[in-house]
Amino acid sequence: MFTDANNIAALVKRMEKNGLVRRSASINDKRKKNITSTKLGTSKWLVAKEIAANLENTALSALPKDERKSLTALLRTISEYLN
Repeated sequence: MFTDANNIAALVKRMEKNGLVRRSASINDKRKKNITSTKLGTSKWLVAKEIAANLENTALSALPKDERKSLTALLRTISEYLN
């Protein structure tokens, strides 16, 4: 995912509006905001994490084990390059 500051700010604003995160002022730097997950946000994240893991397992189940490892390594390399 490619992001910039405006995209992140809009995303955090929507997440805050939906009760998933809470923003608070930084004690050390008034320009910064601390973002913490709410109970609802943590709950939703855990559900999403499980769904993502199941989806990954389903998608990769079509490949033999050695090809799964190769694909995963290649995708990790691409991700590291893009980040």
